[in-house]
Amino acid sequence: MGRYSDRLQPTEQKRKFKSVEHFFSCLDQIAERVTSWRSATQVLPKPYNILYRNSLEVLQELIGDTTVGPHMKWAPVRRSDDDHNRVYMGIYTANWWWDQQEVLHPDQEVPDGGSRTIIPLIISSDKTVYGALSGDAYAWPLYLSVGNIPSEHRWKPTRPHWRAIAFIKDPQGNNFKANCANIRAH
Repeated sequence: MGRYSDRLQPTEQKRKFKSVEHFFSCLDQIAERVTSWRSATQVLPKPYNILYRNSLEVLQELIGDTTVGPHMKWAPVRRSDDDHNRVYMGIYTANWWWDQQEVLHPDQEVPDGGSRTIIPLIISSDKTVYGALSGDAYAWPLYLSVGNIPSEHRWKPTRPHWRAIAFIKDPQGNNFKANCANIRAH
């Protein structure tokens, strides 16, 4: 999840706080724009605690983020090197995106409702150790980004181009992979 300061409007970034109450009022306004977290317990072979957010709302939050918008690619691009050889740099330079745009706009006609594009969703996860004292507590955060953001911007650590949409906690140190294999076997 990105820093709250990255989600501020340009006018809010220049704002100076007049008092503690004013500061808390601004925090409340920011919190209203961030998709809330929910929790649930999934009972598979063993119970797992899951924190999650509505992925569609997170997607809308990501696409509407003013720090992300200038980097978004809304149409496919064909790039060539100096020798006129095709260069593939990201999903927006792939033939697949061109094929999909042709489906959306046959004969290059723009529909009355406006132009259409695709938004490829990218989901990532990795096992994370938390619990600084014991070191035996694990979780699997699930992150969302979109293929419309070029990878050179998507992977910058200073920008919130990945958003957390779920966090699967395993406080008992259960073997999550073995349990997933058991579930698939049923």
